[in-house]
Amino acid sequence: MRKSVALALVLAVGTVCASVARADGALRWSYEYVLATSTVDGQLYQVVTGVIEDAALRDPAMCDLLAEVMASLSARKIRAEKTYPALLRVLANVPNAARYRDVVKTSRKFITGPGAEKFVNRYLENMRRSKEPQYIPGTVDLAARRDGYARSALAVEPTPEQAQALATMPDSVSIDDLFALAGTPAAAGTRDMLFVASMGVDIRQLWLYYRGIGRVTFDYKSKFGWHLQEFVADPMAFEGFMPYRDKAAEFGLPDDATISLIQLLSANPAAIKVSAQDTYRRGNAPGQYMDAAAELLLQRYAAVSNTPAADAYGWICNVLHDLGGQRYARVVATVAKRASDDKLRKFSGIDVKRLPDDPGESYVPGTVSLAELAKKFPALYPRMTLIRGLP
Repeated sequence: MRKSVALALVLAVGTVCASVARADGALRWSYEYVLATSTVDGQLYQVVTGVIEDAALRDPAMCDLLAEVMASLSARKIRAEKTYPALLRVLANVPNAARYRDVVKTSRKFITGPGAEKFVNRYLENMRRSKEPQYIPGTVDLAARRDGYARSALAVEPTPEQAQALATMPDSVSIDDLFALAGTPAAAGTRDMLFVASMGVDIRQLWLYYRGIGRVTFDYKSKFGWHLQEFVADPMAFEGFMPYRDKAAEFGLPDDATISLIQLLSANPAAIKVSAQDTYRRGNAPGQYMDAAAELLLQRYAAVSNTPAADAYGWICNVLHDLGGQRYARVVATVAKRASDDKLRKFSGIDVKRLPDDPGESYVPGTVSLAELAKKFPALYPRMTLIRGLP
């Protein structure tokens, strides 16, 4: 991972927010989406770093957006330790840098790192006498942007033709090419740089989500820019990343537990894995979900052994033995004894937790009809069936 530039050297980088013509391309849309929707340090830092590197993005409108992000983070007392200095690196070099004096002053206690205090003090002192009109937090309405993203995504109706175009796009496709080919995505995201860096991995990724189709991933290569890494086609796997999920009740949409059940019943490995992971993180699930997961595992463990799909079913094992209690002890014991896949044997062989309210009644194989349950909880995108790869 690249080392951040010391704050003491910021003034030497030159003007980074000149009044250039605003670029309204695909990368700008993607970065603005992340800036408006994320509060995760490693995700925001990746985007601000991208803005610093790309002169076409560094215009006054983007600078105001970055100032709003700084103001919003500090108002919510979010300690984005990498992001604040990167934001300041941009804002301190605008021709009218004094415009952001009040925002920086309000956020100063969050701007930390080597030389941070000295640089912030110098910046504020230099701008102290300026009569430049100040940026007023809220001028860029992040909530309105998030609402707009949600409503735009909800209005999207994916088509098989669109999915096929994505599945057959060449490896050389650029982000601009992608938007021209398949339209604007429903959502965008970035990999948490700080999380992967903690594991000794240097990687920057941009994720673009197409509702009811799947996820396109671009990797950043130093000196070469963004390059297509993979396309995972699964209609339901990334439903939880849609911006309207935060307003599911308002829009009359299924709740998170129902989405997880629909993902499970899809029989698509990517969706099953996401479903089990989300359920595990929530720490609870309705009995209907647990029984369906147990039945699916019993029906499919032999067929998925020694395939990439085994990872998804390993997560089902995690859900059953940690959240299901003794009711599913025989289920996971059966898989542990009979599975030929090493991962499935490992995860199904973990001791089942004893839960306080565990009735101890074992699940009886065949109790749940997955086909009948799927009729009650049908796929959200029945026309979309194309699957390629795993997340």
